[in-house]
Amino acid sequence: MFTPGALPLVSRRADWHTLSWMAQFVASIPKYEDNTITTARLSIEARSHLMQIAREEQIAIDCEERGILHYHCSTVEFDAAARVLALLAKGDLSAEL
Repeated sequence: MFTPGALPLVSRRADWHTLSWMAQFVASIPKYEDNTITTARLSIEARSHLMQIAREEQIAIDCEERGILHYHCSTVEFDAAARVLALLAKGDLSAEL
């Protein structure tokens, strides 16, 4: 984060807002699993509401419901993805490897 060209880029002259955000980010790391599960549940609920609004308002949207294909270049990446998918499953988000 502190090297030129890194994303996110952090200025050497970070202001209070940036430092506060970074502190909150670091403080949330121990809650990673709970936050991931909650985010999955919120995503499912938000998508459900979007689809309901589209139906009620008779809005034709071009929407695929087949999911996302992820490509992993190594066993390490694949294993990491498997761990994340296990968390997402706890949030009722179905996925398969």
